[in-house]
Amino acid sequence: MRDARTAPVEASLQGLIDLAADLLEAPIAAILGAGAPIGPRAEEANALAPFRDRAIARGDVLVVPDAAIDPQFRAGSAGGGAIRFFAGAPLIDRDGTCLGVLCVADPAPRPPLADRTRRRLARLSDLAVAVLAQGRRTMAQRDAEGFVAATSSALITTDATGRITFANPACETLLGYPAGALAGRDVASIVPLRLRGHHVAGMGALTAGGPPKLSGRSVEVTALRADGGEVPIELSLCAWGEGAAMGVGAVMRDISERRRRNARLLRLAHEDPGTGLPNRVRLSGEIDARLAARRPVGLLTLGVDGLRAVTDGFGSGIGAALLEALVVRLAGRLPQGRDSDPANLAATVPAGSLNPGTARYLREIGAAR
Repeated sequence: MRDARTAPVEASLQGLIDLAADLLEAPIAAILGAGAPIGPRAEEANALAPFRDRAIARGDVLVVPDAAIDPQFRAGSAGGGAIRFFAGAPLIDRDGTCLGVLCVADPAPRPPLADRTRRRLARLSDLAVAVLAQGRRTMAQRDAEGFVAATSSALITTDATGRITFANPACETLLGYPAGALAGRDVASIVPLRLRGHHVAGMGALTAGGPPKLSGRSVEVTALRADGGEVPIELSLCAWGEGAAMGVGAVMRDISERRRRNARLLRLAHEDPGTGLPNRVRLSGEIDARLAARRPVGLLTLGVDGLRAVTDGFGSGIGAALLEALVVRLAGRLPQGRDSDPANLAATVPAGSLNPGTARYLREIGAAR
């Protein structure tokens, strides 16, 4: 079964085959290559195979007026005697690769071809090579379009003025636009208002001939959705062309889940897993930061009698809930910080667990006071 994608190419090649048959008034015409032959019946293709191989090896137009008396074919009974006359031109692309042979044949012998006819056959083979090359480009373009449409990465391109020239379905979905609605819009419409000044400055520098600052690397930025919401994205940029012919392309990936995952990891690193309250790492960090800024710090430590007995008797969940309730009530009883004072931070910290640096800073502040 032939590939449906190659049907237009094969139809064009069949037109050239028919033209070659009309040109030489030949009953058999075909294109024979590494794939399925185009034009001949199966038995004709088998008979033509030895002639095809000889034409490819020759690398130029091959004419066999009568295979029955030609020394190159007579010994092997080429074509089983079904082919007497053969004329074929190899299909050679720009890289020098032979793609096959455009040929005509006849069960009866014929006179040698005139030079003019040979040149016409060679010209038809050149046209066949061009059709095959165009077919490959078309198939590559279709594959690229299929990939762009199917990929989960959001792809968008703009011209030198910042007008969106293309956005794939993933990009439209990411930004909440219906199909085709992004094309023609100013790309600034997907940039949050607070960031548009930087965007306009960057585009201006790029169109003026400056190097793209973000080319070749990924950055995390925020994109504006059609509904006015914002979505965090990872952005990779590239640019091509110069001046008015310049184009800019971007690959965008939604990193909302990555941000949520990082936030969860940050909470795990700075909160007690049992109570959800700030842990020793966060408390020490807060104290160190305030001391480094020479801001006053007051530290109150309390021991909770009987907490271990509650935990041992009723389970860690009950103990954690009791501790959480205690800390929340305690924090509510503390005076609220003024604008110049640090906010209160209630945390669960095992006894004696403050790091030496924090303890030393506290002693220094106390001595200074």
